[in-house]
Amino acid sequence: MNGTGCADLVYVDVDRVHVWFNQSGNRWSNKETILGTPIVTDVDSIQFADVFGTGTAALLWSYNYSAQPESKYKALDFCGGVKPYILNPLSLG
Repeated sequence: MNGTGCADLVYVDVDRVHVWFNQSGNRWSNKETILGTPIVTDVDSIQFADVFGTGTAALLWSYNYSAQPESKYKALDFCGGVKPYILNPLSLG
């Protein structure tokens, strides 16, 4: 999810998501919980996709239009819109 190439562990609960980040294949990070996520109505409606074009996976909920008329999709970007581990410009002078 964070672009390192190692598989992370995600558990989608009723109104929250639990995440354990892979620490270079050596161990899992401490559990991080994100509260207030959309309610899961169908497990087939959840998938990971690079919907923001950053090269990292976001968790995507898709809904039947009649169930969520304001939006058919909700996405959770674990990286906040920024691809991690990218060197930013540096000026030495």
